Amino acid sequence: MTNKTPKKQKNAQRLEPRMQDDLNRWVEAGLISSQQALTISAFVEKQANEAQSEAAQRMPLFAEAVGYLAGMLITGGTWALLGMFWVEMSTAVQLLFLGTVAGILFVAGAAVPEKADPAFARLRAVIWLVSVSTISGFAGVFGNSVLGFESPEGILLFSSTVTAAAAFALWGFKPRPLQQLASFTSVAIATISLIAMGEGSSETVGFAMCVLGAAWTLLAWRQLVPPQKTGYLLGTSTLLVSVAVAAPSDFAHLFGLGTAVALLAIATIISEAFLLVVGLAGLFVYTPWTIFYYFSDWMAGPFLAILLGLLLLAAALGLSRIRPRITEVMEETRS
Repeated sequence: MTNKTPKKQKNAQRLEPRMQDDLNRWVEAGLISSQQALTISAFVEKQANEAQSEAAQRMPLFAEAVGYLAGMLITGGTWALLGMFWVEMSTAVQLLFLGTVAGILFVAGAAVPEKADPAFARLRAVIWLVSVSTISGFAGVFGNSVLGFESPEGILLFSSTVTAAAAFALWGFKPRPLQQLASFTSVAIATISLIAMGEGSSETVGFAMCVLGAAWTLLAWRQLVPPQKTGYLLGTSTLLVSVAVAAPSDFAHLFGLGTAVALLAIATIISEAFLLVVGLAGLFVYTPWTIFYYFSDWMAGPFLAILLGLLLLAAALGLSRIRPRITEVMEETRS
């Protein structure tokens, strides 16, 4: 093993200075040979060149956005044109058309070479989302015209149930955010439709959505609804909104505020930044609502808002200092 510093060949010249210095020190210390250093340099440069080449070949974000806009215009125009003749079509033709479109979209999404470019992975997710939406329309027509469901709630329940089955299948195959969104939305619509068939009140709907939001958030924490951040966003946002619907009108702001504070506490304990952001968003909405609900005709309202803001800043600083101790206590409790 030689301790000579490797010659700066062409490939080594392009290394980051810090890495080149590290290689020189390792050679001088006898940890690696000059030849090994040159091999490392060549490998690192090859990786960098491949990454640059891959980045250069990727579809520009602007072009991708324009492509989606064009697709939306074409789709919207097609459906608008179709709507002019929809009522004149027979049920068989309607079902055949919707089923064919859903099948073509599914096959098209499956055929997208998503490994070639991240844009293609997003394209597949969008195509499958539209496919699931088309399946929803197919199920709605089938439930109304073939199965004879007359009430909107019954049609919606059947349609959302069929949609959920399709959405969960695609989500299980490719756990993408849009596929999780389709699955969650179909479950939420099915739940609301079932409650509406039983003539449930808005408070009942709100409570059911609270349970769904809390359950989805818990599943996201357990990493059972990938991607996890999408699960957090869907679960917590549903929870924050529905808790105000479920509560009596005079206490909706308090329930929402309490939920936001609870999310902040949980986020601090488990060190989850995404939950922290959602909790702060809830706090941003429900705190002014609560203050001005009680002090709407009093000058103390704005001053209380300022004071509460200062207190929250102090609490945030305090929690950042004691969080390690909280985490330690939680770990001791688990053990």
